[in-house]
This record gives sequence, C-alpha cells and structure tokens, in this order.
Amino acid sequence: MKKIQISPSILGVKKDCLSLVCNQLIKAQSDLIHFDVMDGVFVNNKSFVDDEISLVSSLVSHKIIDVHLMCKDLKYYIPQYANEKVKYISIHYEAVDNLSLIYYSDIIRSLNIHPGIVINPETDVIEIIPLLNCFDLVLVMSVHPGLGGQVFIESSLDKIKFLYDYRKNNNLKFVIEVDGGINAETSKKCIESGTDILVSGSYIIKSDDYKKQIESLKQYERDLY
Repeated sequence: MKKIQISPSILGVKKDCLSLVCNQLIKAQSDLIHFDVMDGVFVNNKSFVDDEISLVSSLVSHKIIDVHLMCKDLKYYIPQYANEKVKYISIHYEAVDNLSLIYYSDIIRSLNIHPGIVINPETDVIEIIPLLNCFDLVLVMSVHPGLGGQVFIESSLDKIKFLYDYRKNNNLKFVIEVDGGINAETSKKCIESGTDILVSGSYIIKSDDYKKQIESLKQYERDLY
C-alpha cells in the first residue's frame, strides 16, 4: 500500500507555543513538520527568520523538518536552515534563474539534505521539466504563498497528475508534495492524483486533536489502496 506522509505546517504558531505544538505533533505521529520561511521580499510577510529552526530541531530525534524557503536570497537562507534535523529544503522556481536553481540544489544535497523545488499556482508545470532530475521533491502550491487559511486551487490537481505520470514514464524518483487548503475533502483529490506528501496547516493546528486530523487526511489512502 502506498504510504501518504503528512507534513503539518506550523506557520502562524507563535514562538512561545512552538515547543508545545511540535511536541503534540510528534506524539500525534506526524511524519514531518513543515517549516515555512518567508523573507518579506519574495512574499510580503515574514516568518521564522530568527532562531526558531534551532528550537524546533531540539525537539525531534531524527530528520523530520520539511523547510519551505519563500525567499529570494538563497545564498543567505540555505545555510541558515541546513540543520541536522532537516530532511528537505525546498526553493522556489520563481525565485532565481534555472542555472541558479541547479547550483542551489547541489548545495543543499552537499549538506546531506534532500533538495526540493516549489512552483506557484501561476507557474506552468511544464517549465520545470528540465530541472526534475536535479531535485528529490516537487512542491505544488495549491494556494498563493505567504498566507495561511486559503482555499484550495483545483487546477493544482492537473499539475500533480502530470508530475505523477512524468515520474513514472521517465523512471524518476522525486516525491510529490502539495501545500495549501488541505483538508479531509481536498486530501482525497490530491492522493488520487498522485500526491506523496500533504502539507496541512489550519486543518490540523486549529483543531484540538492533531492525531484525529492527521488520520483523517490519510483515510482515503486506506480506501484507495
């Protein structure tokens, strides 16, 4: 049976609550913890640009942190988040040119971290085909980056299906992640389309039972497979 992973986004969790929330997510058997870094340049808002990565990494025992850099200055930000507990660092296709994306994917890999590439809703998935063999993860944004609680963009499903088929037909190994508007209903559509990792923020974090919410996102996995 295919195993779907859940990566709860802690965007919006206040610093003084991070320890409590992350400990609860670990107890709820979260597969990953999604760490959204916003620089105030690539997107208007700022988040997790201080020492929060050290705080979160101190709470986990293995590589579980899933870093999403919504940043322009990758030369600065990648080393800041190359923590030993980080499994993925994903960078935006829209942030730099293709040669720079390949360069930074190599830098991330040299740090013993899996490199990921992110595409915004307005980006045609065809554009990243030449880059797919350089990355271990493709993150499809199903909302516009920068704010939590947005509505899922249905056209994201076509991108997921394309990536799933392209991976299969070309014997590639990257995993497919989707972020934005993920709940019990949209998770079914994403899993059916070929998603491997679901990023979910408000649906999990604003609930009073993280484990129940995480299991509900995986329910369709069990039904489908």
